[in-house]
Amino acid sequence: MITKTDTGYTGVLIDILAREAMGRPDAHVASMTMLTLDRDGFDGVRVEVADVVPCKTGPRKGQPNWRRATNRQVRLLSNTELDQLAAAWGERTGNCVPCTGSGRQFVRWDHIEGTTWRPCTACAGSGRREGDLSEEGQVTP
Repeated sequence: MITKTDTGYTGVLIDILAREAMGRPDAHVASMTMLTLDRDGFDGVRVEVADVVPCKTGPRKGQPNWRRATNRQVRLLSNTELDQLAAAWGERTGNCVPCTGSGRQFVRWDHIEGTTWRPCTACAGSGRREGDLSEEGQVTP
């Protein structure tokens, strides 16, 4: 999973933005690959989505069955396109873009302690999009 990209977006937000950009909000993201200009000739993310059905029996019951995935679709999203999609998503939903509305940011992961989180620095842990400052210096929603 991508935890932080060059643009600062988490894999969760890229997942949401990619599915919306492709017009497939219910699809599952099959793969997400960061691409760089010097290595790959493209600066952005390669995302593949697919329609999957859950496993019906066995130890993986209820989890996605990737062997029966249909309607696969691949798209390249540039970093500038991600910026535009993220701004539009934040405006539409009212959620904070850096934390995707959860109110917390990833700090680190340790094999003993697990995941460490902190309150989001952009929204102070509220999960709501920060307000804009008006000309008088007042915060407006």
